[in-house]
Amino acid sequence: NRISSFVLTFIGIFLSLVFLSPVLILLSNSFKSLKNIYLNVLALPNADTFTMKNYPEAFVKLDYIHSLLNSLGITLASTILLLLCCSMAAWVLVRYKTKLSNIMFMVYAAATLIPFQCVMLPLVRLMDTLHMMNRWGLVLMYLGFGSSLSVILFHGFIKSIPEELEEAARIDGCNVLQTFFLVVLPLLKPIMVTVAILNS
Repeated sequence: NRISSFVLTFIGIFLSLVFLSPVLILLSNSFKSLKNIYLNVLALPNADTFTMKNYPEAFVKLDYIHSLLNSLGITLASTILLLLCCSMAAWVLVRYKTKLSNIMFMVYAAATLIPFQCVMLPLVRLMDTLHMMNRWGLVLMYLGFGSSLSVILFHGFIKSIPEELEEAARIDGCNVLQTFFLVVLPLLKPIMVTVAILNS
């Protein structure tokens, strides 16, 4: 048992080093000039080759703050829309059991089988044709592609919520929107965190 444990530990350490080696090489080369990278890409930076100029130059050339704010805004907007729209769609699909709702759920389930790489170029071409290659266009693209998995996750979670809570809310005078936002939505916090992490 000790020998097998040692062998497995050794294999695990070796594989982790193999998988981490590209990151380590990238990190070490970030402290070298382009000339020194070309001379020996695997060499560690020393006193002669070490430089800190790459990071300030990259920060300026990439317009890092503007790019970060763009990414943050697009991610926040698309995630909030995903949480809101997909939770409402899943709730309707669970509570209103019709043939149409079953078909729509099967469409969402089938959409999860399509890899993003298959739809990326046609989607970008379509958005360009519609003149929506901007921030809001990106938000809609993220919303469209992330909705299938999000609806399925919400769908499974909403099934565990007792319908009696919603019936009691309706008896107390809540309409459909009030029932969802005041009763159902607060109960969805655990799955909302999961969906937000998966789509961020």
